[in-house]
Amino acid sequence: MKEHLKSKPENISWISHFFQDILPYIIVVELVLGGSGRTIMFGEFLTIRYVLFFMAMMYFVVVIARDIFVSKLSLREFIKTRMSKTYINLIIFFVIFMFSIFNGFKNGYTLQDIFIASKGFLFILIIFPFFIFVDSMEKAKKLFEAMIYASVILAVLTILIFIFYGLNPDLYIFFRTILDKLDYGYIAMRGGQPAVFMKASPFLAIALNYEINMYINGPKKNRHVNIAFICLLLAAVICTMSMGLWISSIVGVGFVVIVSFFNRKNIKLPHYKGDLLKIALVFVLFNLFGRINTSEAITNTNYIQNSLNNRLSSDDTSFIVKKDQLIKLTTLWLENPFFGKGFGASIMFKVDKIRNDRMVLFELFWNQLLFNVGVVGFLAYLWLIFEPMLIFFKKAFKKSFAGRDMMHMISLNMGMIIICIISSVNPFMNNPIGIGYLVIFLSSVNIYLKTQAESKDEVFAQ
Repeated sequence: MKEHLKSKPENISWISHFFQDILPYIIVVELVLGGSGRTIMFGEFLTIRYVLFFMAMMYFVVVIARDIFVSKLSLREFIKTRMSKTYINLIIFFVIFMFSIFNGFKNGYTLQDIFIASKGFLFILIIFPFFIFVDSMEKAKKLFEAMIYASVILAVLTILIFIFYGLNPDLYIFFRTILDKLDYGYIAMRGGQPAVFMKASPFLAIALNYEINMYINGPKKNRHVNIAFICLLLAAVICTMSMGLWISSIVGVGFVVIVSFFNRKNIKLPHYKGDLLKIALVFVLFNLFGRINTSEAITNTNYIQNSLNNRLSSDDTSFIVKKDQLIKLTTLWLENPFFGKGFGASIMFKVDKIRNDRMVLFELFWNQLLFNVGVVGFLAYLWLIFEPMLIFFKKAFKKSFAGRDMMHMISLNMGMIIICIISSVNPFMNNPIGIGYLVIFLSSVNIYLKTQAESKDEVFAQ
């Protein structure tokens, strides 16, 4: 009996350790390497991502119950300990979110269409346990680094599929069957050039931005690892043949370089000449691959140039579909600009000369958001995303950008901007992939600002 009583606290401690220190890493890694969350299924409908979500929410409920009934925190102590301004922004958005669901019912949309159009946003609720998980800057940085390492693994997987599929297009059925079964991504030949796009490919651009930042501003001893990761991630980003990823990567890298020069005015580019040659080699190899991969005329053997020509062409299928969506979504949104059409509204699109396709979810996320929730919901969601960012940069510009915490936060904020740019042409901010990054971002900014405020209070008290 005594032995049982002794072991009980250890069991409770182990359970708490799992939920607080192991579960968040599993959630982050699965977010990057789990595709759409269907890599592991329990039955026909229950996925590993659902299981992890419910485990995190259950932990949050238990912690709050403990605060109220065991620790007996007063309302003021509870608000100071657990609440954040982000919660208020989130509540405002969810009020509008629920109104848009009601708006969908009022407009006569089917329950199935309303559920399909709105369910992805529910993943944002995981922010409540993450505000408990991320209880220090060190934890925030480790979670972000876990995401980076997982992104490098995703990059290697992308490159391998790209090489095997590019050299042997007959493998299309093999790869497509696996990717479709796991809902992991897709492969295609665009203008004779292979493209490999994974569901979690936006993390490649975020990780590339982070590694360049760490290469320029991080410890010199890690530069060999940084440059190796940069080359892998850059190659994987090119493999996607996604204009959204390419543009967002360029914007992110440009911002990091500008901030780095602003922070370290004595940077001399020749110091990095050898490593720049390694990055240039990635582009050379892709152009060489174009020669091996195609039997067309010599003018069509530059992979990167051909990819740009294909994606920017008005004949590109993706361009045609997105242009059609832009016109129709904007036209219908203007019929009810303030509150939108509600969740569940569908549109018929002409896919080809003989076939039409009815859609509830669209590739142009920001246009879809306006279409579903109107200007009011659109601004509420933007405020949830960018208000913490504005607070961070307002404080950051008052001091030097030096310091590992600060540079980590710069990467984190640029990652959020990258996701938002990619979402202009791909729907990520209404599903766990984009929202998952938003949760990582908000919880990290929250603990950074909280740590800064506590440090200021300590100095003031002294």
